[in-house]
Amino acid sequence: MPLGPSRQEGRASAQRAQRILRHSQLAMTMEAYTEASDADVRDALGKLSEAMGGTG
Repeated sequence: MPLGPSRQEGRASAQRAQRILRHSQLAMTMEAYTEASDADVRDALGKLSEAMGGTG
């Protein structure tokens, strides 16, 4: 189970994890303790496509 933020929690949770873990860079926290499921990636690509005027 990933430590990083879920879709509902957002970036603020990642920043809290960064402070707790004492990482100097948020990128380190995000790379080490988060994961993107296939469904999350598909959802993000669909939103990007819609934002760019595509059909999803």
